Amino acid sequence: MIAAALAALLAATAPQPGRIVDGLACPSDPRQTYALYLPTTYTPEKKWPLLFVFDPRGAGADAAEVFRAAAEELGVIVAASNDTRSDGPWEPNARAVRAMWPDVRAAYAVDERRIYAAGFSGGHTVAWLLAKDSGAVAGLVAVGGRLRAETRADPPATAWYGLAGDADFNHLEMKAIAAGLQAAGRDHRLASFAGEHEWPPPGAATDALRWLELIALRDGRRAPDPAFVERALAADLARARAEEEAGALTAALRQHESIVASYHGVADTAASAAAAARLRASKEQQRVAKDERKWDAWEREQVAVTGAALARVAAREEAVVVAAAAAEVGIDTLLGRARRSGPEGAAARRVLSWLRVQSAFYLWRDLDGSGALRRAALMLGLACEITPERAVLHVRHATALAKAGDRKAALAALGRGLDAGFADRERLAAEPLLAPLLDAPEIRRRLDPR
Repeated sequence: MIAAALAALLAATAPQPGRIVDGLACPSDPRQTYALYLPTTYTPEKKWPLLFVFDPRGAGADAAEVFRAAAEELGVIVAASNDTRSDGPWEPNARAVRAMWPDVRAAYAVDERRIYAAGFSGGHTVAWLLAKDSGAVAGLVAVGGRLRAETRADPPATAWYGLAGDADFNHLEMKAIAAGLQAAGRDHRLASFAGEHEWPPPGAATDALRWLELIALRDGRRAPDPAFVERALAADLARARAEEEAGALTAALRQHESIVASYHGVADTAASAAAAARLRASKEQQRVAKDERKWDAWEREQVAVTGAALARVAAREEAVVVAAAAAEVGIDTLLGRARRSGPEGAAARRVLSWLRVQSAFYLWRDLDGSGALRRAALMLGLACEITPERAVLHVRHATALAKAGDRKAALAALGRGLDAGFADRERLAAEPLLAPLLDAPEIRRRLDPR
């Protein structure tokens, strides 16, 4: 009778299934809120797997959207925090977890054996430590994460699915985490997608959750489901074939090895075992692996070299023009390498991505905060050299130049932003540093070409 009453209460108070509901407060700490997605088939009469999601900027609804299709297909509850942060004090993350961990599990019909956690960038650290401290997280989805060496060396006893954009500056760190998990004997899989330092596309998120559910089935935490296993295996084999056909032989080898480990006892993996043996013995695969190791080493060295050059430019008191600073850092050379195919081009694109984040976020933030306004603007100018197609960077550069008192340069930067496609006139008018520039003839012509 008590269970029936509780089920009725949950049914009456649960948000509407089939849509993302944002701003739900945790009863234990109403300052902590989250976005929730309940599958359209949700009912409190049965238990459901639960995915906690931790975004590095607390964008819960956006993060929940990444997993919405996966949650609908696989029947998973998604709860994404609005209060986790990277690059700041740890306490906000701890406070968010302290509130969400008990409150979400109490509010919905959760299968306690199938609780998962996903985190992007610094959010991966939140998910990792939740798994380690609670001992009750069955699997992690890690996206573009970076861990301290001591944290990485002591992994939680959980399955781990890693995802990184092929141009993500944390790509090598994700490979290092996967290697550590391999050494520790943990269930793990590492995959990449076309992108930079960002959440993956929904299809990749679905692959990750499907794999975690497969591990749950293999380990007896999910009921046997031959049709589900057949679909999952077909998708995994198709991905392995596609990687081999594309020449990504090391990725194909890892995929086949993961299939053998993941489906042990629930499906016939003889085909993948044979394919893995063939690829390991292949001279071409050995050559590809050697080439990848070469460019991984180059990438690590290049980050150190270009990082030192960028730090020198940022510390220099005398005025430096953007072109001279870009030459000193070696941006043109990196851009040339980035246009090449294979691991060389991918490594160069990751170095450039790292440089852009360092200049446009970290160094700009520190210099602007200390009042070094011209050097702060220079950092944004370097970011524009790296990705001139990003209109918003030119607008940020114009704002920084206007703040530094250089109206002429600010007008030129704003013009480049408009030429690159920035079209939010209301946003420009609302920015006090840019609004005075909108009446300049060269800006008016671009805003109203008639």
